[in-house]
Amino acid sequence: MEKAASQDFWIEFTGPDDLGPGLTEVTVLASGQSPATAQETRKIQILTPTEHNLSMVPSQDTLTAEADGHTRTVDIEVTNFGNDLDRFDLSLTADWTLGVTTHSPSTEEIGPFGDSSTVLLIFPMTYGIRPDTYIVVLEAVSRSDPTYVTSVQIEVEVLTTYLLEVSDVDMSGQTFQGGADAKTTSFEVSNVGNDFDSIHVELITTPGMSADIIPNEQYNPASPSLIEKGTSVNVTVSYSFDEGFNGQAVLKVKAYSEQSGRTVSDEGEATFQIGSQGWIELTPGPVVVLDDAGWIYVNVTVHNRHPTNDQLIVMEVEPNEARNHAKVRIRTQDGSFVLAPDLQRTASVKFEITETQFLNLPANEMLFNLTVTATGDDDVAQTTVTVRVLRDPSLVGGGDADAEGGATIMTWVTVIGGILLAAALIVSASHTRSAVGESLSSPSIVTSPARIVILRPVSSGITLDPPSTSPTTSLSHR
Repeated sequence: MEKAASQDFWIEFTGPDDLGPGLTEVTVLASGQSPATAQETRKIQILTPTEHNLSMVPSQDTLTAEADGHTRTVDIEVTNFGNDLDRFDLSLTADWTLGVTTHSPSTEEIGPFGDSSTVLLIFPMTYGIRPDTYIVVLEAVSRSDPTYVTSVQIEVEVLTTYLLEVSDVDMSGQTFQGGADAKTTSFEVSNVGNDFDSIHVELITTPGMSADIIPNEQYNPASPSLIEKGTSVNVTVSYSFDEGFNGQAVLKVKAYSEQSGRTVSDEGEATFQIGSQGWIELTPGPVVVLDDAGWIYVNVTVHNRHPTNDQLIVMEVEPNEARNHAKVRIRTQDGSFVLAPDLQRTASVKFEITETQFLNLPANEMLFNLTVTATGDDDVAQTTVTVRVLRDPSLVGGGDADAEGGATIMTWVTVIGGILLAAALIVSASHTRSAVGESLSSPSIVTSPARIVILRPVSSGITLDPPSTSPTTSLSHR
């Protein structure tokens, strides 16, 4: 260059790939060539701007699922190809019925130049979502520069779903007795699918247990009706246990979806404790004797054997054969009561027989066994008490006394019958003589019949039987 001359130069700066945003100071040095020795420097500040470049790639572009209550997730890989550390706020746009959420409202801080993180989209697939195709949009906004927004789209296809749910029935704290009358309970069957459905119900029982479906307005096995989605019906079940059954029994109610071709089902269950568990002890009192019409008490001792729990005890009695001959019931004040742990009390059964019932008993001595049941909060127990009824045979003419009386009566009947026959003959003869005296010119024989009554004893008294042919006595005039 000539002295005092000047010239412009272009300087090209190439930054490295991992250069972050901000100012970079560059020193420019101009040196003269030999023999010149002059030098000049100039410092330049170079600004590297912040670059935003976020990539979001889902693990699947389309999610296909049933509305069955089972959660599905879609992973979104979030990569920061920008040149600065950044965090992104997340938001979703979707049909509210999907209930879709992200695992966090924002990403973690993501380093620049290709660092990545994962965002989870959570689809609960709740019951009853209408079958359809839905679009879900995930949007990410840079915290360092809210004007930078990027998004990704996912398609969700909800299939027609047939799904049932059967409730369990809690029978804890209750006890049941084998051979007792049938009881009923209800199981709720819900259509938790997203379309109409109808159901077929089956019962599964433990051996020793009987169960049947009782038709009601909501469910009749013979003609099951359609159940709208999101609604339920009650299935009524009658159940009982065999005489002598003790232990645990399980009743399962299994409902099948008819619309699915019975490929979809669910079941609920109830667990029963049958027979004594040892928490109630019954001790029968001695046999009591009743020898006349009236009433009498027979006692049983009730003992709460539970170490910690009070028990509300309900007493019941089964008369058995006595129901045909007497009135049997638990004494009013003993019908129900509370027993504290390890306490006991006496309960009474009232046995009452009227005079008519007493006289009509089929035997003069009878034993009546009465079954007493105590049902508590934690157990049920059973025992038998006995009433002996005695009747004086003379009250009804039964037994040996009756036979002797019958013979005596027959003797008197024979005597009386002979007297009556003789009297009849005398009267008949008298009438005949009078007739002869009045008509001597016309002698004749007059016959006057006299009926002979034959008496014979029977077990219930005396029966008067006329003979098959009426015998006659003939008197002739001499």
